[in-house]
Amino acid sequence: MRSTETHPSWNLNKSGSPFLTAIVLCVVAALSYLSAVLAGALTLPWTLSPLWPGCAFLVAVLLCVPKKMWPLFLAAGLAGFFVHDIQSGLQVQTTLLLSVADTVEILVAAFGVSYTLGSIPQLNSIKRLTLYSLFAVLLAPAAGAFVGAIALGTDYWAMWRISFFSEAIALLTLPPAMWGALNAAIARKRKSIAYYLEAALLLGGLVSLG
Repeated sequence: MRSTETHPSWNLNKSGSPFLTAIVLCVVAALSYLSAVLAGALTLPWTLSPLWPGCAFLVAVLLCVPKKMWPLFLAAGLAGFFVHDIQSGLQVQTTLLLSVADTVEILVAAFGVSYTLGSIPQLNSIKRLTLYSLFAVLLAPAAGAFVGAIALGTDYWAMWRISFFSEAIALLTLPPAMWGALNAAIARKRKSIAYYLEAALLLGGLVSLG
């Protein structure tokens, strides 16, 4: 089932690039923190956020870097989540359990998608989209929700459902958008004027109607 269609990961292993790696890690930590802030802004009183983009963002990032660097990027992202949770007044024990839930979800999605579709995957067929949905949209948020619902300490199955759907929606939308933009940048194919006109019209319609 392993796909042979892969794309180069970000090359952060060149000689003399530790400073660049450190900068990228700081950026990932900052963006993870901001994603948690965004999710917190969407949260209704006494419930969970209907959209949690943090884990989806980290899944997208992990599949753009070499596997041996996954622990560094995962730790940077989780640190951003941890700081936000502590600032929000959550207890350390609850925050640690949520970190475990996030770790389980991210690794299930990253390893599953990496094994079946490779790095920076292209979801350009029904088969590839189905494989991505299986690991990232179904299995990963379900596994993470089993741990996350324990941390919340209220109605377990209600929290499981909210956690699952908030993660699944983010994983369905955010990583494919990031990879699509990155694949387009890697391809560097010259596009026709009609292509850019269509993109502008679609974006204008989306903004207007949205």
